[in-house]
Amino acid sequence: MAVILDTITVGNTPIINTDVDPSLGLGTPAPIGAIVIANDGSGTFYKSSAGDTDWIKNTITKIVTLTDGPTISIDGSAGSQYNVVIAGNRTLLNPTNPIDGKKIIIKVTQDGVGGRTLTLDTAYKLGTDISALNLSNTPNATDYIGFVYDIALGKWCLLALMRGF
Repeated sequence: MAVILDTITVGNTPIINTDVDPSLGLGTPAPIGAIVIANDGSGTFYKSSAGDTDWIKNTITKIVTLTDGPTISIDGSAGSQYNVVIAGNRTLLNPTNPIDGKKIIIKVTQDGVGGRTLTLDTAYKLGTDISALNLSNTPNATDYIGFVYDIALGKWCLLALMRGF
């Protein structure tokens, strides 16, 4: 059951802050003209657009630690930043549960040996500005890789690669 915690008004639009129990259908429908933001207590937030009865699950600044292995899995709905220390050459599998416009950051840290590579699976797309994914080779170096999901392409498009932290 959803409990209204507080309500503020921005312009003429009420914004309602509520808790929510996802097992009960993500709370109750948003009142007409309201935007509802709900927290299920785990760091996962839900929102509805003004007057909408459909809820959209959003995870705000939730950091997820990935399990290192020959292939690395990502649940695209579980967080917004995913951290992994790689101890060998790895393949980053296609994220499950993509949402159009969802942005994710992958923080990849080399182990104490360094020189590890990361291969992207089939649902990733590189552009002309960043046409290859070349990680730092230095032991213990950290790189940040940013993607956005484009539903029309059915791909996670590479937006940024910052290396050598």
